[in-house]
This record gives sequence, structure tokens and C-alpha cells, in this order.
Amino acid sequence: MSLNSIINFLYEAVTDFLSKNCVSMAAAISFYALFSLFPLGLAVVSVMAFIIGP
Repeated sequence: MSLNSIINFLYEAVTDFLSKNCVSMAAAISFYALFSLFPLGLAVVSVMAFIIGP
């Protein structure tokens, strides 16, 4: 692969990423992933407490 084809591929990838509004979608996914960590932590602690016992 030549350097020109790599640069062209990267340019097309970035322009496609920006044209499809992927920045907002990535922000939304990370926002909801952050809020899903607390219930996941509660579930893990509950299961571990059930397995280990009092």
C-alpha cells in the first residue's frame, strides 16, 4: 500500500464518520453506558452477597 492510498482511506473514513453524525451517536452511547454501570454494580454486589453469604 502506498502512502497516498492510506491517506485517502483515512480521509474517507473521517468524512464518512462526520457526515453520518457519529459524534453525537458516540456521545449518546457513552452517556447511557455510564448510567448503566450503577445498576450493573448493584447486581454484581447482590449476586456476590448471595454467593458468599452474610
